Amino acid sequence: MNRRQIQALVENSTAGLEGDPELKLDAQAELLSHLEAAADTHRAEGKSEEESLELAAKSFGSPLDVAADLANANRSRMRLRAFARLAAQALLVPAALATAWFSLPFFGLAAMGNLNGLAGLGGNATRLESWHRQKTMRTLTDDQRLIVFGDTTRSTPAEQQRAIWEKDPTNRLYYAHYITHLVSGSHTVTDAVAFARLENALREGERLDPDNARYNYLLADAMLNRAAEVRWAQATEGSTNKEFRLVIRDRGLLDAAMAEFRKAQDKPVLMTYSHEMLALRMSILPTSRNLASRIGKIGMAAGVLLPDMSKMRNLARASILYGECLALEGRNTEAVPYLEAWQPLSRKVFGNSFTLIETLVGFAIVGTARDKAPAILEAMGEPERAAELRARTAAVMAPKERWDIQRKALSDRDNELKRDAGILMSLLLPAIGEPMPTARELSFGRLIECVIVEQVGLSFCLVVFVLLMFGMLAAALRWRWVKGFASAPLLLLPSWRKLGSMLLWAVVVPVGAYYLYTRFSGVSACNLPIPARFAGIAVELAVLTAVILCTAVLLSVRHTWRRCRDLGVAVPANVSAAKLIALTLIPLGLPVWLLRGRNEGLFRGSVARSLVPVFAFVVILLGLVSAPYLRASERSLVRQDPLTSCVERGEGFTDVETRLNQRLRQEVLSVFDLQSPRP
Repeated sequence: MNRRQIQALVENSTAGLEGDPELKLDAQAELLSHLEAAADTHRAEGKSEEESLELAAKSFGSPLDVAADLANANRSRMRLRAFARLAAQALLVPAALATAWFSLPFFGLAAMGNLNGLAGLGGNATRLESWHRQKTMRTLTDDQRLIVFGDTTRSTPAEQQRAIWEKDPTNRLYYAHYITHLVSGSHTVTDAVAFARLENALREGERLDPDNARYNYLLADAMLNRAAEVRWAQATEGSTNKEFRLVIRDRGLLDAAMAEFRKAQDKPVLMTYSHEMLALRMSILPTSRNLASRIGKIGMAAGVLLPDMSKMRNLARASILYGECLALEGRNTEAVPYLEAWQPLSRKVFGNSFTLIETLVGFAIVGTARDKAPAILEAMGEPERAAELRARTAAVMAPKERWDIQRKALSDRDNELKRDAGILMSLLLPAIGEPMPTARELSFGRLIECVIVEQVGLSFCLVVFVLLMFGMLAAALRWRWVKGFASAPLLLLPSWRKLGSMLLWAVVVPVGAYYLYTRFSGVSACNLPIPARFAGIAVELAVLTAVILCTAVLLSVRHTWRRCRDLGVAVPANVSAAKLIALTLIPLGLPVWLLRGRNEGLFRGSVARSLVPVFAFVVILLGLVSAPYLRASERSLVRQDPLTSCVERGEGFTDVETRLNQRLRQEVLSVFDLQSPRP
């Protein structure tokens, strides 16, 4: 008997293990080892090679009996291994795909996409509000949705918001909100029918809220725009200096507009209710759980319409110019109230303002009076009144002038902001000039953004492993097609203990080291200035991904190489760690290596097939541990962030701007309390 016959005998004896190629090869190796040991005994007794093999085969017994014994002895083991292979092939890959899908931080990606647009608090506010609307609409009841978004089935924004008031026709807040949208963007109403409709709407507001000067101011502005135009023109012919001029089209309507303006001046308050409506909407919306929802709310706050401000500024200019017109006509006594109109008007604006924009409009009204009215008073022969007006306007403007000085001083602290703050605050604080928040207050925005970048990095990491998983499947299928079904690549699953050890060193240890380094070392990229911060985090995440990938590949390939060697499969003489790491780090290096070497095709195909469950476990472990942790960190940081929490209460965009606005208002109103218009 020769060795080929011995090999055939072993294959016949293991025919009952066809369903488990790895077990079959394992049993064949063990049987060959027993036969070889028996043959060695006979050779030691002086028998020839053929006699030794034949005697060893006879002592082996009938192949049918051996096959039956092996099948019976390994039946339970085969069932367990079959289940493990089924799980690895049919369940692990779908489970990894599902984990990767649900772990991708879509909220974080959306937040990062909107962050730059929000930082300017400008033209992207509408887009942010639209995005947030889509995310929150389905979580609200019909009544809540109506208050937050209006009736979106109606054709115009004003009619959409009017639907809120129609639900409660006596509600001043809802009606004022409707008027805000009605007058927004309408500078001049030239059509008589449209003007009559606007006048009726404003008179209805006056009826609902008789002490509120807003509706009379808005009507005065609408009448003014039909009667005259405030134009920025040359002061005198040939002069390069410019000033505001009043170009009158209808003097009778202008007089009526100014009479309406005086009517508004006599009322105690100016209430737009923008603050109250924003606060009501924010109380309805769920508390922000991530940066995207917080940014959505900031976008809604930034998108609050303030059409009254341009109209108040226009009325302030027109009132002074109208007073000048009266003075030129010799009607000095009638002119004085219009030249002094800045004080009750600006005081009402300051009293109503909840945003910095409104407060700045109040200062603009005072500045217009300071620059124009004293000269008119002096021309009227009222130098003392002119001097007094200059002193009063200077006192009101003093808080803004102090703020301007402070803002210029803070503009030199860009490096400090870039180091301690996130993108939003680093851009906002130099422009606002509020006293610098502490490093701890600034750190929340920076840490939130770092966590968002880590979520994005986790997404890319999961995508890399999912793509590699499919690449390994493709390589294994290629070798199965090349080698044929009889020599298909083996799925060499490690034991649970071995798999746990592999995942420990490949995933748990690198991720744990990354966590300790980034959270406690104080030298991670998150502590770098803004220009280098995100690039540094990207490098750190790339290193982490490379370490996980190289370690997983190294441990899995080494395990597969040893198993194939033990099973008698042709393997390379040695697979060095340096070579494997280099192949893994080179783009497409590992797939190309696995597809080469036909003589070792069974080994390379087995490596590819056995890497699939390892990569799947890496995806599942990262997705089930890292993604929830990062999302929980984001929620915690957003909840604790002291510089944007005011938006949850509807008090403004950010706490920094809100604090500044409140301080300026209090200082100005304190000045007003010490002043009274001269009779």
